[in-house]
Amino acid sequence: MKILSIAIAAATLLTTVPAIAASTDPLRVIYKVSGVLDSGAGPNMGYATVFFCTNFSSVEERVRISLRPKNAGAPINNTFNFDPGETQTFATHQALAYNEDNTLAAGIIFRQGSAIISATTVNVHCSTAQVNATATVPVSIALHMVRIRPKSNSQE
Repeated sequence: MKILSIAIAAATLLTTVPAIAASTDPLRVIYKVSGVLDSGAGPNMGYATVFFCTNFSSVEERVRISLRPKNAGAPINNTFNFDPGETQTFATHQALAYNEDNTLAAGIIFRQGSAIISATTVNVHCSTAQVNATATVPVSIALHMVRIRPKSNSQE
């Protein structure tokens, strides 16, 4: 009986401990994508690439989007914290049809570039598209992303 009481107390304690943010965990590559484009134009002009990412984890997580130009020059790294359940939208530069949380490379021309997305968890899911930045409704081409570390028992 005493062992059962200790087990119940331990289980109660474990289920009431608040989750600890994972934003200090190491970043690991979760996606790679080719076809990143940007015209280098000003806000809401030309074309851009938009990234959408959602944190399905129950704690704060970190996500890094690393843009790489065609000629394998130095990558442009952008790192952001995501609250649990939060979706953020990023664009290489502002596009009218989207309400971006951040711009990634305003004023920089990308043709045939690529991106690597890293996160502190596999519970972050992303998608991306090339977009007409001048359109007020989404006009885009979805890009195929390769998942590097899929979540167990999932299909993307």
